[in-house]
Amino acid sequence: MENEINLIDIIKILNKYKWFIFVVVFIAITFSYITASKAPKQYQASATILILDSSGGSLLPGLSFGGGSGSESKIKAILKSKVLAKSVINELNLLPVLFEKNQTIEDAAAFLSGNVDGATRKSDGVFEINVILYKPNFAVKVANTYVDKLGDFLNNRSLGVNFQKMDAAGPGEAFSVTPLKKNLMVAFFISLILGSVLSFIFDYLKNSWSEIKANL
Repeated sequence: MENEINLIDIIKILNKYKWFIFVVVFIAITFSYITASKAPKQYQASATILILDSSGGSLLPGLSFGGGSGSESKIKAILKSKVLAKSVINELNLLPVLFEKNQTIEDAAAFLSGNVDGATRKSDGVFEINVILYKPNFAVKVANTYVDKLGDFLNNRSLGVNFQKMDAAGPGEAFSVTPLKKNLMVAFFISLILGSVLSFIFDYLKNSWSEIKANL
């Protein structure tokens, strides 16, 4: 019975402050939409490779010759390294593209390595290298250059890892990854919770103040 009463009280409070909650949600969604709309669009381009072991065997799931996870981990670490990022930046002369004047290649490498990742696709088992940048044409060029420079890096070192090129990122294949819908959904749920919590706080303070005045 007590739980039922508490539930009824909660519903009454939420209904009492419904317009306040609505205003909080509306402001949050509007602010999130304006912020996301003004932010530069980001584009993702992807190139795929087939990771091989030291003997040239495929490391596709179900066809592994051993060491697949280790080879994948090594390639992921190399992709995220500043060394490979600098190599790509120098190859494509990206420094004036990624930054304004007075920025160093260290800054550019840190930025680029933070916008590159790689993972094995569950659908077909190939390794996908993804690059996210503000210009679609540069995203495509950088993705393909990463594949080339990754090959050069592995050829110059005895890491027991190699790969075969699969599909290069093609012109016009970069797609927008600006998370507008996700941002709006997050803003909705957070503001809904915040508005509800504030409603309970306001109602509690109002009741407490009424009790204080009644006892004066």
